[in-house]
Amino acid sequence: MFMDYLQEMAESKYRPESYHILDNNCNCFSADVALFLTGTGIPSYVIDLPREFLATPLGQMVKPLLDHMGYAPGGGHKAFYPENCGGGTSNLPLPSSSTSASTSSSTYTSTSSSSTAKPVAKPDSVFFHDYDVDASVSLITSTPADLHLSEAEIKLMKEIHEYSKENEHELHWSLGATHITLLLRLLNHGGRQSLAILDVLQCLVVRQEIRCLLDGINDRQFIKYVHSLTEDRSARIKTLKVLSNFAASEAGSKRLFSKTEWQHGSDKTSNAKVVVALTVESLLRDDLDFAQPAATLVFNMAINHSSLAQLEDEILELSSAILHMLGSCSTDSQTTKCCIQSLLRFISIDSQVLVPLINAHDIDWNAFGEKDASIKPFVLSLNFKLQDAHLQQTTTG
Repeated sequence: MFMDYLQEMAESKYRPESYHILDNNCNCFSADVALFLTGTGIPSYVIDLPREFLATPLGQMVKPLLDHMGYAPGGGHKAFYPENCGGGTSNLPLPSSSTSASTSSSTYTSTSSSSTAKPVAKPDSVFFHDYDVDASVSLITSTPADLHLSEAEIKLMKEIHEYSKENEHELHWSLGATHITLLLRLLNHGGRQSLAILDVLQCLVVRQEIRCLLDGINDRQFIKYVHSLTEDRSARIKTLKVLSNFAASEAGSKRLFSKTEWQHGSDKTSNAKVVVALTVESLLRDDLDFAQPAATLVFNMAINHSSLAQLEDEILELSSAILHMLGSCSTDSQTTKCCIQSLLRFISIDSQVLVPLINAHDIDWNAFGEKDASIKPFVLSLNFKLQDAHLQQTTTG
């Protein structure tokens, strides 16, 4: 399988004439192979080196020269020969489908019996930036009586607005719990300003310090809002985007998917139950406007949560919903990538349950790769894991 993958890449993306010293080089090849074998790529700081270089004055100066160099390395030969591969069968050990994988805030660590643990960069979290804080804050502060805003609270809103406009790397001040608590109070107040408040929150939680600040507020005001969501389409979609941005860190992901129960009226629930229920319902709508933020939320959780083994039931629910959506709804490339990468991560946690579930849906995974070449490495990696799991079951059976 791995040899077939290398041969296919040699005949398509990595032909000698396709080489580009910045855009399609040896690091790109290494990233694709690492993704195929482990489900994750190489460190982003390696892949980003050309982009960072081009952002410098020197890079801008030499870019035209590099683009016209026309350099193509020697190659184009058959990648492997049968006599070197045991008659077409790889002599390389296949990674076990039960290989353990653990995460930290910056790396995945894959281990196997034949090698020592090596850090592999996890994919980057995905954020939604479709917000308009200027318009949202203007709407909120233009109707202070509707929200019972005091002069002091109007001042806090203006500080929130000012903060949102500052460059994150040039800030010398930050918001406090008072600012976030105000937004949460206004959100639970309801009314036509709710969408504007969600828009502001979506912008703020892109920043790590705000995610940490929100994580430190323990009264569950936002989750209670999620639990009480109406069928308002725009509010549900916007809420999913706020949740997705918040899940883009380990602390945020753990908070959203906490299984600690709390009282809500006469019932007991948990953050995980509330978030999973909204996510699954959104994935099952067969509506791309809902599917995109819901799939991204699952993806951000999958790559950032370091204790996924504690979420077996939740992973099963989310995976079932993802598979249903991929089998019945036309998705865009980004959503499809998020879904497949989430499944790859979940397989590493519980292959015995996930692999039969994936096979039962009988999805034509190759069709996704044929439709969009950028999805192909993820499809190849998933097919590899599914075939490896089948090989493992056949061997042990």
